[in-house]
Amino acid sequence: MKSKSKRQKISYQVEYEDSVSSRRHNILKKDRISNLPYNVLRHILSFLPTKHAVGTSILSTKWKNLWTSVPNLDFEDDLLLQGRRPGNESIGDLRVSFLSFVDRVLILHNAPHIHRFRLKCGQNFKSSHVNAWIYAALLRYAQELDLCVPMKNYKSLHCDLFRSKSVVYLKLDEYNTELCEYKIVIDAPNLEYLRLFDYVAEGYHLKNLNSLTEAQVHVDLSTRKLEQMGHAYYGQQVLELIKGIHNVKVLHLTGDSMEALKLSSCDLPTLHNVSHLEIDVNKNIGWQLLPDLLKSVPNLQALYFGMGLERKRGGAEYEGSISSIRQNIFKKAIVQEEEDRISNLPYKVLCHILSFLPTKYAVGTSILSTKWKTLWTSVPNLDFEDDLLIHGRRPGNASIKDLRVTFSSFVDRVLNLNNAPHIHRVRVKCGQNYKPSHVNAWIDSALWRNVQELDLCVPMRNYKSLHCEGEYNTEFCEYRIIIDTPTLEYFRLHDYVAEGYDLKNLKSLTEAEVHVDLSTQKLEQMSHAYYGQAVLKLIKGICSVKFLHLTGDSMEALKSSGCDLPMLHNVSHLKLNVNRHIGWQLLPDLLKSLPNLLALYFPMGLVHKWGGDCQWHPPEWVPCCLLFRLKKISIWEFQGKKGEFKMVKYLLQNARVLRMFRIRTNHLTKEEELKITKELLLLPRGSVTCQVVCS
Repeated sequence: MKSKSKRQKISYQVEYEDSVSSRRHNILKKDRISNLPYNVLRHILSFLPTKHAVGTSILSTKWKNLWTSVPNLDFEDDLLLQGRRPGNESIGDLRVSFLSFVDRVLILHNAPHIHRFRLKCGQNFKSSHVNAWIYAALLRYAQELDLCVPMKNYKSLHCDLFRSKSVVYLKLDEYNTELCEYKIVIDAPNLEYLRLFDYVAEGYHLKNLNSLTEAQVHVDLSTRKLEQMGHAYYGQQVLELIKGIHNVKVLHLTGDSMEALKLSSCDLPTLHNVSHLEIDVNKNIGWQLLPDLLKSVPNLQALYFGMGLERKRGGAEYEGSISSIRQNIFKKAIVQEEEDRISNLPYKVLCHILSFLPTKYAVGTSILSTKWKTLWTSVPNLDFEDDLLIHGRRPGNASIKDLRVTFSSFVDRVLNLNNAPHIHRVRVKCGQNYKPSHVNAWIDSALWRNVQELDLCVPMRNYKSLHCEGEYNTEFCEYRIIIDTPTLEYFRLHDYVAEGYDLKNLKSLTEAEVHVDLSTQKLEQMSHAYYGQAVLKLIKGICSVKFLHLTGDSMEALKSSGCDLPMLHNVSHLKLNVNRHIGWQLLPDLLKSLPNLLALYFPMGLVHKWGGDCQWHPPEWVPCCLLFRLKKISIWEFQGKKGEFKMVKYLLQNARVLRMFRIRTNHLTKEEELKITKELLLLPRGSVTCQVVCS
């Protein structure tokens, strides 16, 4: 199996088992969320308000500084005030707390770039503070600004604040005041989206908005200043605002915005680029501006009435040609009462959503609308499972053979129609038998598209040679496993012993789990030594691995090979499970083959779960790794049996540079645990720096 992808992952069983590396703990005890990669955790925190993201720092050492690298910052003073009573703290003190919190976060935040900066304040803060917060975000090349702050004491937002080449999304919402003695200055050549939800400002200076694609304008005419300055004055200000965004393609005007434009008594500018227009009805003037507005957008393709044609609370209706609008003035105009918000999401977001679904369901979305028809063909994750296709069908309606043909045709068609430039993940799980040529073709198709993760669980009954196999509900093992992937980093095999393993060019392999099953009927025919030599060849093929996990059957197979183990110089972490038949007879030879071993783990304990002792016979010699390298030993499920203490004594006495010896006991009384701890502390140690911990 050949591939040039950056990272590939081959899994031979859906059921998860413990990993080799020390970073993966027992599945019954581990914190799965904390074990996710840092990038994933940061992505999760990016959806939280910054207050809650900072709060995760108390969870553990790993989480302590994680929030400082989250690219999204979301500040809202209501969250800080939530749950506090004014009697305990004055509003002034709470404002100071919020101010200090924002300042401290911005100082400690170390992400090289800020993607989104949101600031919502219900209380009044000094303009110098707000200016400083916005300026700090822009210094980090913030792309999205979402501001909702009171303007009570503002004459002008600092002109430099909205002179930025990095901002592509700008949302300005005025909050909780009717005073509007300020100007808005925007100079952002890369701005693509602008939303103004505000009282009419005293001036709008908008320039260099050549990249602007979408704008929402909601001005509020309910301010007391309107009575002093006159309707025409504020209408002219809104007209200047519209002129500043004349390049926009998608425009949304609220009822008050349309009333302000009507009151300006000036001709509307021609907006040649506007192709989509959404407008709301105004209580006072109805649709009086509509003819002039449509005249100013000669290239309009779609028209939306987001709030309907009549004001919900009554008021004036348009007394002109509203009937002609109802009959579609433009053939491409659309009257839309309710919007499908999901379908209006960007294509990349929709593809990301579909990537979490089995491919059967992703393809099923093609019937929703024209937009969804071919969307699934761009999804980079493919997940095929024949049980999903067969589910709900009775053999009487379609034979299993026919369903297999249907599944094969479905997979072939999806792979042919998928046009994503690269496939990130392919998963194939089959409960039925398929021709090797079909499965090989599916895998080859994925590898040809530079797949990064490959997860296979397919039957092997009729397979002689397959580039990537997994076991599923069969004891037949007349097949070979051939792997040639120079960039492979992780390899997991959970399978019956194959007839041959040809593994080469695995120089990038870091971690491997080997679980071979010796319960097959073929073992009686071919002898243990035959299969032992096959497993030995498998181990030789992964000799460059650093993290190695061997199950009990794997160790038994190696023992029965009758051959010396290969030297695995790169293995630094080893995880072993006990074998019921041979116990730990292989352990001395195995440690001898790992001269650079640093950590040794026994996740299933030293005694097999089906009874017996640990079957340990100490050798007369000491492996090199115990004398010079091994620094950590961890044993789970310790029962305190005589054979266990015998093995522990050997390890403690001969591990000369050991730093940590940890034993975990389960299902024991406190008295039994105390007794075990005392006996452990009395055992001789070869390392003066060794710390023995029993929990």
